[in-house]
Amino acid sequence: MLIKKLIAVAAIAATLASPAQRAAADAGDAILGAIVGGIVTGVVVNEANKNKPRGGGTVYVARPDSPQRAANRVTQNALNYFSFNAGYADGVFGARTAAAVRAYQAFLGFPQTGKLTGTEHDILITAYNRGQAGGYDVTQMVSTDPMGTRALLVSQRNLVLGPPPGSGSVSSTPTVATMDTDLGTVTVPETTTPEVASNDTPMGLPLIPVPTGKGNLAEFCSGSDVTGPRITLAAMTDPVPALNQAFCGARAEAIEASAALASGVQGVSMADIEAQCDALGPVVQSYVSMLNGTDRAQVISAVDTFINDSGTDRGQLASTAQICLGVGYKKDELNVALGSALLLVALDEAAYGELMGHHLYHGFGVSENQNRGVDWLVWTTDELEAGATPVFGTVDGVRGALVDEAVYRLNGGAPSSAAKNTSSKGKLPVINTNN
Repeated sequence: MLIKKLIAVAAIAATLASPAQRAAADAGDAILGAIVGGIVTGVVVNEANKNKPRGGGTVYVARPDSPQRAANRVTQNALNYFSFNAGYADGVFGARTAAAVRAYQAFLGFPQTGKLTGTEHDILITAYNRGQAGGYDVTQMVSTDPMGTRALLVSQRNLVLGPPPGSGSVSSTPTVATMDTDLGTVTVPETTTPEVASNDTPMGLPLIPVPTGKGNLAEFCSGSDVTGPRITLAAMTDPVPALNQAFCGARAEAIEASAALASGVQGVSMADIEAQCDALGPVVQSYVSMLNGTDRAQVISAVDTFINDSGTDRGQLASTAQICLGVGYKKDELNVALGSALLLVALDEAAYGELMGHHLYHGFGVSENQNRGVDWLVWTTDELEAGATPVFGTVDGVRGALVDEAVYRLNGGAPSSAAKNTSSKGKLPVINTNN
């Protein structure tokens, strides 16, 4: 089966987008196609092969990558990570990869040859490794700089070559440290992001800073309040701890489901899949940033328009989003997780709306907004009651009733299921700020 080729169209409604924004959205569509193609191709092939008769025909034996091809795949993943669309990382440097290299070279002010010099390659790969290694400094840089992940490239170029003449960058002598990671030893400059003049802002996908919210979700989910005795419907006295357990349980289920799906992808390593999911973050970042200040229905509508305009197969995109949701949670890349959940909601998987509610209520990956968080939670439970397919806690069958009751109480209802005849669902959420 061939993956449908994406049509480069605007991801933001034409009435709201300037020509530059529409061009940026076109880039987002192309990146989305690369992500879907890279991950889902293996899933599609795997599913198709299940129904094929065994025996007969020609048998093709996969050969391991040569060292050069393996290195090329890393380069392609790095280009995709920074939103220079190299397509599926197959290790073959074709026309699309050359175009991605030229875009990267143009962004950093290098000659646009389509072939990387040693210095250009080292800057690209070191910045990519810094992004993969993560850490507080990297997270702060990416989340607060208008260039997003590309700020790592500018920082690394300035560290190696110094700011370009007339760039408006503030030159400083950085303190350099090294960090041993699974990706090898990475040089990490302990500096703040250089200031870049506004006329140096690159064209392409706009990377809108998303507030990172508070704390670390993985740490939150390992806390004693969450890992303690399981709260039952009968024993629930406070809805918040019960919903915290539900939130972290959903996170764990998403990671498990992602790993199961990823294991069925043929010919793609988990590292490659994670790199593709990392590239999803900048594509959906503008929609994640809408969560705090935009009505839920408008957010869903905007994401749905983005999906439809991209021309991406909805079923394949759903598989990709399920994989990337777990990858985002596993790596605590909450922009990836939230973006994946938004895609799934827009793809008629309403049960994933619960995740937006938890994130907004606590401020993980997005600025805290308890009213909007409760709104998402109420909407999700209403959709499930109306017949939407449940996703989390389907094994024991008791989670749904617990979450439904907890959300009802959180929204101002009396602590009794019988009181739901006078439910306040659908009304403006009222949060008890004394709790």
